[in-house]
Amino acid sequence: PSKDIFNIDLPTTFIGDVESELYTINGVLIAKQKHVLNGNRFTIDLATKPAGVYLLKTNVTGATTFKIIKN
Repeated sequence: PSKDIFNIDLPTTFIGDVESELYTINGVLIAKQKHVLNGNRFTIDLATKPAGVYLLKTNVTGATTFKIIKN
């Protein structure tokens, strides 16, 4: 859990930009972004989003989904 900034570590090395989609736990798409990688890591800022559980889907190796808990 975190409050605003989340570091996302990808399971594999990925070359190029990463696209992500942020969903509420109910499956509603609330944001779509492109990220520049720093190694196999990128950050996502949820400062403007309310506390809760989110799902972050990326285009890495097909589709990779991360569960994010914001305090």
